Amino acid sequence: MRSLIASVTAVAAVAICAPAALAAQDNGAGKSPLLNQAFGSCFGTVIFGQPQDGFAILKQNGDGTVSEEVSVKNGPADAAYYVSLVETPSGSGCNAMNANVELTTNHQGNGNIHVNVPAVPGTTDAFAELLPANANALASGIIASPDVVF
Repeated sequence: MRSLIASVTAVAAVAICAPAALAAQDNGAGKSPLLNQAFGSCFGTVIFGQPQDGFAILKQNGDGTVSEEVSVKNGPADAAYYVSLVETPSGSGCNAMNANVELTTNHQGNGNIHVNVPAVPGTTDAFAELLPANANALASGIIASPDVVF
């Protein structure tokens, strides 16, 4: 009888611990197209704009961070953008103009950047936002990706 109770207790402990272990794992990344002349809500509900070559890959990581990889293709040459990772539904990071997080395209209009930020409690999704930081970037205006749900 003792071994049955011990086995049931061990199984119950595993069942209780399993969801916590799953919550700490990385989730799958979501890929989203980029839009130029973008506008919408900081809360990620709807983003409108014109198609822009490139993409953003957004991911909620098991270490308590959210990351994005942004790749602009065939954009304005030598354009600089302040890059934000906007966490939703809070809107945290929206319209941030941090000179330390800047993407600059090359002479062909291509550029890439990786951003990793602490996750705000309650974050369920996110989107990329690129704000023009020089005159060359004004041609595309704001570039953003539609919201990616984690």
